[in-house]
Amino acid sequence: MLHLTPTKSAARVPLAAIGLLGILLTATPAAANCMDTFMAKLSEMGVAESDIQSMSVTTVRNASAGAGSRVRGYQAWSRLNSCDGYVVVSVSSMCTYRDAHTTGTCRLDGMPTY
Repeated sequence: MLHLTPTKSAARVPLAAIGLLGILLTATPAAANCMDTFMAKLSEMGVAESDIQSMSVTTVRNASAGAGSRVRGYQAWSRLNSCDGYVVVSVSSMCTYRDAHTTGTCRLDGMPTY
């Protein structure tokens, strides 16, 4: 069963729905256009698609201008089966890769952990 749970700034997506995100994501439709970039970067980092338990895509805005401010980019928070934490991939509003980091017990070579 496919179910999306939109929140104020994110949409949680089960692994089976990642391919359908561009069609079904209504909370942040522009972020859906960045799924190819997110998935390509995760693959380049050595993260197998089968290791991705879930993914949340959040919108990054200018902090000083409030909720209606200009979108600066998007972050894909990927929870993995192989560790307790996330791999976070950040892109611009035009889906250009910016950076990545890990959280919790997740570790990838050459990537900072916060």
